[in-house]
Amino acid sequence: MYETYLATRHPQRAKPFICVKQPAPARDEVIGDFVKFAQSTPQVGDKPAAGVLLGFLASRFPCARK
Repeated sequence: MYETYLATRHPQRAKPFICVKQPAPARDEVIGDFVKFAQSTPQVGDKPAAGVLLGFLASRFPCARK
């Protein structure tokens, strides 16, 4: 999903909202964080998975404000 976000976001029309700093955390760490997020946020259980994941990534990896 993140790769799709990167490939489809038009940088001149849409400001980034997910900014993963390098070095990026381990994949398993981020997956574990998402599982904890999903378990602690039951109100997203009936929402489209892609939107929930993007929302989580935006909160986990916010872009710096200018």
